[in-house]
This record gives sequence, C-alpha cells and structure tokens, in this order.
Amino acid sequence: MRNKVIYINDFHEGCLVLDNPVFRADYPVRLSRQILGATALDTERPYHLESKRIWRSAFSRTNVERKYREIIETSMVEGFRLAEERNDLLLTTSFIPNRILLRLMNLPDTDPLVHHQNIKAIVTYFEDGIHTEASKAAFAYAHDPKFERACDIFRELPSAKDRINELSLLLIGAVETTGIAMKILCGVWHSRHQELERLIADHGMDGAILRILIDDVPLGLATRHCSKDMKLADIEISRGDIVHVDIMKSHRNENARGESSRLTADNHLVWGRGRHRCPGSNLAKAELKLYLEKLMTFVPGDFTMESAEGVQRPVTFRHTTCTSISRCPVHREKISS
Repeated sequence: MRNKVIYINDFHEGCLVLDNPVFRADYPVRLSRQILGATALDTERPYHLESKRIWRSAFSRTNVERKYREIIETSMVEGFRLAEERNDLLLTTSFIPNRILLRLMNLPDTDPLVHHQNIKAIVTYFEDGIHTEASKAAFAYAHDPKFERACDIFRELPSAKDRINELSLLLIGAVETTGIAMKILCGVWHSRHQELERLIADHGMDGAILRILIDDVPLGLATRHCSKDMKLADIEISRGDIVHVDIMKSHRNENARGESSRLTADNHLVWGRGRHRCPGSNLAKAELKLYLEKLMTFVPGDFTMESAEGVQRPVTFRHTTCTSISRCPVHREKISS
C-alpha cells in the first residue's frame, strides 16, 4: 500500500507530532536531508546531541549579546548604507543576515549579495523538488570545503563531512529564515505601522516581533515520517507516512494561544519545539530586534513598496511578494543617517 502524505493543521496535534519520537526526521527522501546532509535537524543521527550542544554553545545568549554584538551592529550599518546607495530597503533583508554569517565564519571579504545569489537556487529546490543545474551548482557551493576550513564553530565534530553539513544548515536554512522574517517585518512596518507601534508599546520590541511572526511565520512546514502504525487524535497514521505540520495554519487555531498577552515557548512554533527547536534562534532574535529598531526610525509614508502581482507565497520558506522598497523622490534623505 502506498504511504500517505498527511497535513496537520491543528496546533496541539502538531505539538504531539514534534514531541513524539515515533515521528522521525531521518528519512532519506526528505529534501533537507538530501540538500544539507545529516545535521542537527536529524534527531536520530549519530553525534546529534554533540552537534546540538555546539550550536547552543556557539549561539548562546551570552555569545550573541557580547561576542557577536559588534558584528551584528556593523553589518546593520553596512546593510542600510547599501540600501541608501541603491535606494532599496529590501536589499537589507539579503545583505545583513548573510554579512553577519560570513563574518562569523571568518569570511569577511566574501560579498554577501553574491554569496546569497550563489545559494538561492537551493531554496527553489526546497519548494518544487526539481533538481536543476542551478540547484546542483548551489549545492556544490554550499558544500565547498572553504567554509569548513575557514569556520571554527563545528571543529569538535569528528569529520569534515559532519562539519560541512552543519555549516550548510547555517548557510542556507538559518540565513534564509532570518531574511524572510526581516521581509515580514518590513511589510508590517510599511502597511500596518500604527498597529506595529501599539504592539511595541504593549509588548516591547521582542514581544512585538514574536507576535508578528506567529501571525506570519517565516518557515511554513515541519515535516516528519512515521516510524510505526499509530493513531494521532482521530487520524490513523501508518508506518512510512509523511506528516507535514502546517505551522501557519496551526497558529490560526484560536485554541492554540487564545487571547492571552503572555506567550511562552509552549504556545507557538515560530522557533520550533523541543528536540526540533531552532538551535540558532538567539542569533536570529538579536538580528531581528536591531533590524526593527532601525526600521522604526523611518517614516513608512516616505517609501513605496512594490510587490509582484499574482504570485503565491511559497509554502516552506515563506518569502513575501515584495520586490522593492524605495524612497519616494521627494524624501530622498539618507537611509543610513
């Protein structure tokens, strides 16, 4: 019998999937396994706990706030300066997260936009599953040993292959998700500015960002395979079935978090959950906070946001349809000032 593909749209059922070890991440047909190799996302792989420990140590709150703070701040300045030169705020969403990562990897001379262009086709492959010449070239680039040779973060892992796999997760998944979150913040800043101001006033910068991303998640699906026959709520699931947790739809379930103003890691899936929690979330949060602080110094009415018409947002990496955010000619004072 052919295995089923099941979508979970309920928050609590989604949590059950992510919490239950019966639902595994190590199946070979999973695209992220094919693209990235075995990484910290694969909770059943050898060295999983070790790689997760390294991620958490490298991107601990202390390291992010002290060791990486200057890198993040300098990259923000450079990104908004580039936006000024090219009159497009949207460029910051690609430049800044890639600039930060390349500096963390001891590759400060690599152009962030060229680097991002080199891996872009992999994101398309995540969506359509079609391995093109462009995605093959992007795969080869992301697994180039130069990244492993330059970066010290995963030195404790036993082989170069393990280190390259973890770095590919950092290069592709982590940076892309942060860039999408920045695009989402841009959209709210431009089109729902008064609502954003109220959110910040009521919940602070961190709380406002979290609420925005709960309503519009950067990463849309969490996918697992079932390792034995079981029943989840009233759903019969067979061994080998593929189960997609639709994070966006699960957040729309009113019972997931109700109207409570207090949010905890247990009532949203923005950064994953439990064993499947994003190991680099502290870095992403710090980037997004500084990014939104800078955005809030601008007047959205001074800018024009262009979007592609008739384009649906992707399901996995949920890029917005925005194509540019340019300052109106009458308001051309410097973006980076």
